[in-house]
Amino acid sequence: VSWSFDKPDGVFRIGIFGDSLMEGLHVYPDQLASRRLEKNLNDGTCGGRCEVLNFSVGGYGTLEESMRYMKLGRKFDLDLVLYVMSDNDIENNFSSSSYDNVLYGKPALQRSDSGEISITYPEKPLFNDFMFFMLDHSAAFRFAYKTVNLLFLKGWKKEYPIQHFEGFPLDIPYM
Repeated sequence: VSWSFDKPDGVFRIGIFGDSLMEGLHVYPDQLASRRLEKNLNDGTCGGRCEVLNFSVGGYGTLEESMRYMKLGRKFDLDLVLYVMSDNDIENNFSSSSYDNVLYGKPALQRSDSGEISITYPEKPLFNDFMFFMLDHSAAFRFAYKTVNLLFLKGWKKEYPIQHFEGFPLDIPYM
């Protein structure tokens, strides 16, 4: 889905910011929470004049989600911003908690010995720009990237127990 920075006249524009829960890579497109919200609003209250833009990215914590809003979300003239928080969002703000540091660095919160909290930016790895571009613009790339991380770099069974999955670990059909 692509959006214009310029909001059409009479449209109420909502931006959703979250992590993988709202990104919804593992559900059918029509089952995304953002699309369902847009459909329900347009079938009722908005009468076809609402847009719901989903800015969510898996693995992001509150720090990156707020940075994404400041860098990108503000450009879209949003009337309402919804931030959907998951139980791991605070933890994802700290570099030691994220699988993303295996392939590229990401901004993280750091607590000094005196208790002050600051944002640290890692050295820029060789493929950093490419990784950020692809993670921001391709759901297929995000899916492949996360699959490689889970299965090969971090250890699926050790970090992500499969007991809650039945059969194939995604709720999409496979052959």
